[in-house]
Amino acid sequence: MEKNAVTKPDSSEIPSEQPASSSKNTCCIFALIALIILALFFIGAVISGIILWKTYGSALTGKLTNSIASTITNQVTDEIIPSTTPFTRRNSPTPTPIGSVPTPIDRLPPDGEQQVLSGSGQILPESNIRNITRADLVGLTPWELKVSRNEIYARHGRPFVHQDLACYFAKTSWYVKDPNYTDSRLSQLEQRNAVFILNYEKEIGSPVWGVDTGCR
Repeated sequence: MEKNAVTKPDSSEIPSEQPASSSKNTCCIFALIALIILALFFIGAVISGIILWKTYGSALTGKLTNSIASTITNQVTDEIIPSTTPFTRRNSPTPTPIGSVPTPIDRLPPDGEQQVLSGSGQILPESNIRNITRADLVGLTPWELKVSRNEIYARHGRPFVHQDLACYFAKTSWYVKDPNYTDSRLSQLEQRNAVFILNYEKEIGSPVWGVDTGCR
């Protein structure tokens, strides 16, 4: 009896055992890794920005504020800052008047005008808590305008170079000279009021603005 012949299957007919989705899974893994790296980079950049702002941001803001305040103060307090050159009257542009233009006054204050006021001893005692207006300044003499502007600084103890101001405030009961004074003590309201009074002095052509009339 003839044995049955056993035939081996052709290897080309055997189906592949590798999963069809293997390459797709690999691509998804790489894409996920790339997204994670980008997310970590973004989070690191945000954290670095916050750290840099906390470290340097407040310091830069403070320097900018102090620089602006110093620039305004230097323009206002000519008679407070010492000068090594003789004083020369400066010609400034005439500002556009609002309402009636005050009559220019060409006289220096008489001896009695430097007498300290009674009561609080301040010409404009509210110049540190409200905006000064033209109505507050109209009727004041050039010397009173000069004193009222420098009252803003005197309240904080600023020493005065001009003898007329130094002697005047030394006679008041509220002025205390502070050798550690800095202009940063002035509020923005006080700085605006000092500039406003100065502009009014220039407008009327005050003869005592920037001039030391001496201690009387």
